[in-house]
Amino acid sequence: MIFDVFIEYLDKVTILLSIPAYFFIVINWMNNKKLQEDISIFLQYKDEKISLLQTLRRMHCSRSEIQGLLRAAYGGGTYKLSFLAGKEFSKRLKDVQSNDSLKDIFAWLLRTKRKKSCELVIKLEEEEKAIYEKFKANIEKINAI
Repeated sequence: MIFDVFIEYLDKVTILLSIPAYFFIVINWMNNKKLQEDISIFLQYKDEKISLLQTLRRMHCSRSEIQGLLRAAYGGGTYKLSFLAGKEFSKRLKDVQSNDSLKDIFAWLLRTKRKKSCELVIKLEEEEKAIYEKFKANIEKINAI
């Protein structure tokens, strides 16, 4: 008799604990799915915009990875882009890296769309035109291959 009551009690506790567990499983699944998205990186000079050939996964999108892609696209030598040291770049990078699964779930429940940034635009200043031209020439040369 006591054993039956104990088993019934454990059954109810298990059911109550499984509901939040499923909720966190869904959040984790959405988080992992979003981290696998590809992020395109663009260089923008005035109204002209070129895309770096490679994309980064959202989970790998960091300042050092972007610098590595830029260094590979630039070819040899060094360059200095003032935008990469500014607050706007940090803000955009944080926006790309952010992963608000709870907000996505609430947006899904409310049947609204959340715009998630899947591209990172690096703006170049007027004095960086020569750097932009070298990036553009190298990217076009790689595309021609």
